[in-house]
Amino acid sequence: MKTIVSLFKKLREKSGMMVILLVGLVGVALFLLGGEGDTEEAPTADTENMQEYIENLELRVGHMISKIEGVSSVEVMLQPDGGEENVYARNGGEGSAQYVIIDGRNGDEALLVKRVEPKIRGAAVICRGGDDPSVQVKIVNLLCALFNLQSNRVYVSG
Repeated sequence: MKTIVSLFKKLREKSGMMVILLVGLVGVALFLLGGEGDTEEAPTADTENMQEYIENLELRVGHMISKIEGVSSVEVMLQPDGGEENVYARNGGEGSAQYVIIDGRNGDEALLVKRVEPKIRGAAVICRGGDDPSVQVKIVNLLCALFNLQSNRVYVSG
């Protein structure tokens, strides 16, 4: 401790070095006191709504697939491409367009015109009967028609 005090006394004579040292010490202290903590952020309402939307869609698709003859015990996983998008009303031309602002629950808000749900990038289906090639074709065709997918974006197994 005495060495640090004597170092400060010597550096006080050279004011520029004192500033650099103090900034360095503060930086080290902040780094050490900051800790590593939990860096994972809590899910926001948007991500929770998105997860709920995808889970609901998976259940609905699984229910449809279970109606195909020879299929039972269906598990579906859908992979969204991006997230949901909000489209807001705008005034003016292309270059100088401004959002239309309304009185909302939490103060002023932009006027929401529509919400665009995410597109589905791929699908996986595991079901009893999924090893039968004729059942696989029916399931692949159903998913391609529902989500405008290419057949190589759909996996079916039993």
